[in-house]
Amino acid sequence: MERPSGDEVMVRGFTRYIEQVAQELGAAEGNWAVRDDGAWEAYVGIPELELYPGREVALVWTPDEGWALGVETGSGEDMIIAGYLGSTRVPPPSAVRTFLERLRHDGGALRTTPARGSREEALRAVADYGGVAGGVAAVE
Repeated sequence: MERPSGDEVMVRGFTRYIEQVAQELGAAEGNWAVRDDGAWEAYVGIPELELYPGREVALVWTPDEGWALGVETGSGEDMIIAGYLGSTRVPPPSAVRTFLERLRHDGGALRTTPARGSREEALRAVADYGGVAGGVAAVE
């Protein structure tokens, strides 16, 4: 059996990671999306938060910032980032669920700065969810 290319492992790992987070959050199929065209961005819609009544909210992920809470403006503009999850860019899916549970009870759980680390480290970490021993040699 031929070993998948680094790009295939990256796409599979990224998609699996976001899918596992969406499952942990109870997000319905079709309420989460990945952009794997080199941007490596993800969106997981979440039920309304009391902190932002009447507004759509989502957890968004980028390798440059990790997880952040995005809030729709209602004017058709891009989401406003209300804050960040924490100190690691690729926390286990269960940690993202725990964060959302805390956020439902305490709006102060949001951080004002993105997670530390490099883009390359974050991409390697999501590639590991691809299930191929040895991961990816290089990421863009």
